[in-house]
Amino acid sequence: MIERLIRVAEGEIGVCEPEGDDKYIKYYNKTGGMSFGMNVAWCAIFVTWCKAAAGIDKSVIPHFASCDIGKAWFEKRGLFQKSRAYGGEYEPKRGDIIFFSSGYTLDDSTHVGIVTSRSGNAVSTIEGNTSNKVARRSYSMASKYIIGYGTPAYIEAHDKYVVQKGDSLWKIASEVLGKGSRYTEIMALNNLERTVIYPGEELYLP
Repeated sequence: MIERLIRVAEGEIGVCEPEGDDKYIKYYNKTGGMSFGMNVAWCAIFVTWCKAAAGIDKSVIPHFASCDIGKAWFEKRGLFQKSRAYGGEYEPKRGDIIFFSSGYTLDDSTHVGIVTSRSGNAVSTIEGNTSNKVARRSYSMASKYIIGYGTPAYIEAHDKYVVQKGDSLWKIASEVLGKGSRYTEIMALNNLERTVIYPGEELYLP
């Protein structure tokens, strides 16, 4: 799940405005019933677009357009960790959601991105709406600009797969899980008694 999120984000590197506005904001408006204009800040919308494209459920990463709302979602669930500059000791991990504040305050998050790696005292990210594009960035973990990290409970959730015409459980297991014989795991997770599946059916994947 984490690797799929990162691959999706990496595939968007270099996308600039106005293409980014059109692609991400229009998606958010359509799926969230909103009517944001093309001039709205889209860093949080980019995270939402990536997690949706990666098939990650909103119970793991929320659907959000406001950095403060995203941060509050993680805080409410005990999944937010303060950065070093604000008294935290947490070491960020690949797949974390990183929150920033241009005002250097925990009470006002102004930017957000996806953590791709940590090396020594540096954390690397992919962010949308950074210099009006999707780009890689790197920061000192002691930077006051970083206020903390949302830590999605990836292990506690399962991916969803929508059955396509011509699919079989063996084919899905082979292509998605890397081994056809793992179809029995899909059956067990979805309480299937038969191997018959139908287009449009949603399956949880281990």
